[in-house]
Amino acid sequence: GAELANLLFARGNALLLEILPYGYVPTVFQSLGRTMQLFTDSVIANPDLESFSSCIRHRNQKETQHLGEEVIKGFEQQSKLALASGNLADYVEDQVPGVIFERVCLRSQR
Repeated sequence: GAELANLLFARGNALLLEILPYGYVPTVFQSLGRTMQLFTDSVIANPDLESFSSCIRHRNQKETQHLGEEVIKGFEQQSKLALASGNLADYVEDQVPGVIFERVCLRSQR
């Protein structure tokens, strides 16, 4: 986003380190960094079930609420496995048809 706008002025061989929420791993800035001959790396934060669940429940009310609960359950199961294995990079969005804002809720984790 806008916070990386100054990336255009980075010197070659600088380090681009992104801190990302669990489950949301965009690659656009890493690709841009490599194109600009920067060293790129990312750190993925631990899952935040509370904020993810709250967001899904808030955005999926009434007719899609039961589908939102499926997404929350899948997120919880995957995050437990990821924490146990130490590999936080393998989250797969459930993409349950009818559930809205899963990606927004992934990005909104604290």
